[in-house]
Order: sequence, then C-alpha cells, then structure tokens
Amino acid sequence: MNSSTSSSSQSESRSRRYLGVLAITVAILAGNIAIPNILTDPYWYFGGGWRAGLRYPFLTRDAKLNRLHADDAEYDCLISGSSRALTLDPHAFRDHHCFNLAVEGTTLPESAELAARFAEVTPSPAIIIQSVDRFDFETGACRAGQSKAEAARAQQSAPWFQRYFSPDILRFSRRVTQDRVNGIGYDSRWSPVFDRHGTYTPRWATLGAALAAHPSGVPSNREYTQACFSAVDELRRLFPTSQLTGYVSPISADIVLRIFVEGELETYLATVHDIAQRFDAFYDFAFPSALTLESDATWDGSHFDPSISEPLAATLEGREEGLALPVHRLSKAQYKARYRAKIADLIAQLPARSAPERPHAPGSHPGEGVPSGP
Repeated sequence: MNSSTSSSSQSESRSRRYLGVLAITVAILAGNIAIPNILTDPYWYFGGGWRAGLRYPFLTRDAKLNRLHADDAEYDCLISGSSRALTLDPHAFRDHHCFNLAVEGTTLPESAELAARFAEVTPSPAIIIQSVDRFDFETGACRAGQSKAEAARAQQSAPWFQRYFSPDILRFSRRVTQDRVNGIGYDSRWSPVFDRHGTYTPRWATLGAALAAHPSGVPSNREYTQACFSAVDELRRLFPTSQLTGYVSPISADIVLRIFVEGELETYLATVHDIAQRFDAFYDFAFPSALTLESDATWDGSHFDPSISEPLAATLEGREEGLALPVHRLSKAQYKARYRAKIADLIAQLPARSAPERPHAPGSHPGEGVPSGP
C-alpha cells in the first residue's frame, strides 16, 4: 500500500513538473510573439509603436479605426478616400481638426462604410472631404467595392490579444524593428510620411508617338457606371448638416494626356461632372497645372507627396483657388472646354517635353496601384 501510494505520488509530482515546464514553455513562446507585437503595435491599439519616430500600420483600415475609437481628440472634419487621399496631411487644414480615414484601394461604397464608423464617434462634423477616383466609375471596381463594404459592415473589431499572438503580425513587427518597412508611416502628430524610392519620369515621348499614329486618340468602348454614386447620397444621409466636399486628387499631367490618348477623356469628364453635382463643392486637382507638371512631387505619377498638402487644403477649405478646377461652378460644356484647351497646350508642348525617358523605379507602374506598403 505504501509502495503504491509512493508511486502514485511520484507520478503526480512528475505530471505537475511536466505541466509546469509546459506552461512556462508556452508562456515564453507566446511572450516572444506578443511582446514585440505589443511594442510595435501595428494595429494601433495602444497609440502605435515607433521605429525611427514613425508608426506603421499592418492593416491601415483596422489601425485607423482602432486609433479613432481610442483617441480623445474631437474632430470636426473627415478626410476619406483611397491611397491618393492617404497622403493628404490633416494638419494642413487651418479651419478644421481633421481625421484622415483614407485607406489604400478604397472605393466610394467602402468610404461610406468607413464614414458610418466615423459617425459613431463624431455624428455632426463640419465638413466631409471625399476623394473620387477613376476606378469609382468602373463597373468591376464598383461592384467589388459594394461587396467589400457589405462584408465590412458585419465585421467586428478584434481585441488586441486575438491579433498580437499571431506569428504573421510578428513577421511584420520584426521588419519594422529592422527598418525594412517601406510605404506610408505616421509621425508624432499622425501626419503621413512616405519613404520614397525613385522618382517619376513622365512618358511624354511614348505619348507623342501614340498621338503621331492617332492624333485624336484611340477610340474606346469602355463604359463608365454611376452605380457607386449612391455612396455619396449615403454620406449625405449620415451627415445631413455637414459640408460635403469632393475632389479628384492630383495626378501627373502625362497620365491625363494618356486618358485622352486612350479615347476616354470625354466620357471620364462627363462622369466626373455628374458626380460633382451631388456634392456642395467639388474640385479637380488632376487638371494639368504647375503642380501636376512637376514630377519631383510624385513617385509614381498617381500619388503625390504629403508635402503638397497645404495648397490642397487651402482649396478644399475654400480659402484659396487656382490649383484646381471648381467643377461645381462649371457647366459640363465649360468643364470639358477647359480640359480640351489644356490638352491642346500639352500636345503642342510635347516636342519640347519628349526628352529621353528614364526607367521607373523597380516595381512602379505609372498611374496605377497604390504606394508600396509593408
């Protein structure tokens, strides 16, 4: 009996030691994953981790929503849109305290879904600033955006402990700490900072050759849709007392000329003018100007550096004009005429601009995509 009791006691002791070692091992392994993730904080549950003075999100949408709900600041302005709006610095706005909720690849329906999340925190902002992209008029992108927005409405925010024990997040955190993350980061004021690699070279010579073959552009059969325009009506429903300001982000002037070469400019401009009527004010920064002819301000022709935010903010707040066309004050015929005249100027200047073209930075595609992310 004593021998049996002693054997049972030893077995229980070994089991306890085994469980203790197992628990310690699991805790160490979990800690090795969770602690770096908590310190880097790529979902911004705790204010965002730091690397060389910058915060980097793992998923921009979730990180921004986490920050919005944890932030004690009071906002009277929402900036919304795709990656082109992502680089618009909220601190460039003098008359409003803005929160930038733009997310890479976001369509109008997805922006409206995010705006509904913003309304939970700030139900009556003074102004909503919404960027509009050409892909918002494309049937495939619009339908995909509607589906994503519908799925996002049912999505619940995950608690930090569900995410920070993930090895996938750990791999990203290690890249942050090893200074191997490129893309949009955020400084101590939450202003966007982009790690730029390479510069953009406009494709004037290529466009000149295309125009030599087809002076009036290549006929296009592409049809634009207005199916996503209802997202603007949703913004109006969410914020009935707010100023609703829309805009087309600046893009390099050669990309605008490419739209003409592709035979889509007339249809594109008509669609922009139609959606502009649903806003209180609407500005077109893609209209060729000194800004969009300056390739040093963009790394891919499609996204402009945060450093140009001041003049954009001045226009969007109604303090200044000049860089953009005020589409809401122009008839469709006037709007198209202004573009036609500018396109004629660009074509006339092509011989002088068509210097030998340098190759773009590896992985860059002029006028397409979003800034290279994490």
